[in-house]
Amino acid sequence: MRLRNMTAAASAAVLLAACGGTDDGDPGAAPETATDDDTGVDADGTEGEPNDGDTLDDLELPDPDEFIADGEFRGQGVVLPLPDGWSVDQMTLLQGLVSASADDDQMQQLAAQAVDTTQLGEDQQVSFDDLLEVQRSQFEAIDPDLTPSIDEAVEIEGATAAHRLRFEDVQIDQQPAFDLELVLAEDGEGRIALFNYAAPTGDFDEAIAELMLEGAGIDPDSQPPEPPPAPPGPAPEPGDDSDGGAGG
Repeated sequence: MRLRNMTAAASAAVLLAACGGTDDGDPGAAPETATDDDTGVDADGTEGEPNDGDTLDDLELPDPDEFIADGEFRGQGVVLPLPDGWSVDQMTLLQGLVSASADDDQMQQLAAQAVDTTQLGEDQQVSFDDLLEVQRSQFEAIDPDLTPSIDEAVEIEGATAAHRLRFEDVQIDQQPAFDLELVLAEDGEGRIALFNYAAPTGDFDEAIAELMLEGAGIDPDSQPPEPPPAPPGPAPEPGDDSDGGAGG
């Protein structure tokens, strides 16, 4: 798994939790569904599910340039600043994720994703504090000694509350160690967004982390992608007759 997929998985964790996709805090759950190059083909060469059978030729890819002006991406419910020489991945936009990387160093990654919790079912509702704890616990599951080096409340555009976490020297399986900074934010009206910057340990750029912190925000003029449908409930046990069975 490349750093690109790790970054996307970290962004998706908040949405997976909000939508009931996972509740065990296992950081391995999201990366297992990541596809190579985000094309809908798994790393083992088999077809993945995200494209629902469509080929790349069938997909109408969004144009990132339609959302970019004055050095920032503004759309899908988020504002994400882009350093000079960075590009947004078209394929991740199809998944509701804004993922950008440096043109000359694909291991440098920024990502953002938003969800409108008012669109979730009653049994899927979660709080900002719950989601913040999800972010902490997913790294504790990797290593119980992995605690955030930065853990503080911050202010970002369009948010009534925001919190910053930084994890250093994170290693998943045999992948190279990386550093990751997360900012989780809410607007007080049901929108929650997660932003992150990831880079290999030793190449983490404080200037990019500061740019994200200063420029990230919740965009009130665009809509987050619709959340995925709630997973189906458990099937009835064989022989279970909830209405007491037929009379006779």
